Amino acid sequence: MKQDVLLRVVQTWKLNPKPEFRGFRCANCQRYLHKAWHHSLTSGGYRVPVHLCQSCESLFKQDKLKARGSRRGALKSRFYTNFSSKIRNQLRYFLGRTSKKPVYKSFTCDKCRTRLLKAYHVWSFLRGSLNEIHLCKRCGDTVFKV
Repeated sequence: MKQDVLLRVVQTWKLNPKPEFRGFRCANCQRYLHKAWHHSLTSGGYRVPVHLCQSCESLFKQDKLKARGSRRGALKSRFYTNFSSKIRNQLRYFLGRTSKKPVYKSFTCDKCRTRLLKAYHVWSFLRGSLNEIHLCKRCGDTVFKV
């Protein structure tokens, strides 16, 4: 997998340090999606899913994908780190379930595997890297006691 290209794309994102409930977008062109190619970035201090639309995936396969936007640093100090030990353990468990090969599929909750159009996007520093998980409304409300 082309980790360096995925890393350049992820470094252009404007990350929200607080969990937010929203739809899913292509990692590169930022179009909203219901299905996408799911890649796993596991380098450069990140452990995140990278979602690409059909057209960006085609460019990625042809080695023509260019990261859109300028690079931004993800400062650890900006992200919420005061998760309870129970929630930290749940987040670690979800992170261990990432796919190694790219796959085209719908979005699902990392906890209950329900298909999603919107989800809580949760960023945290665990295991020495910046991570992102997606939780449905029900699971997110349970985990965060909203």
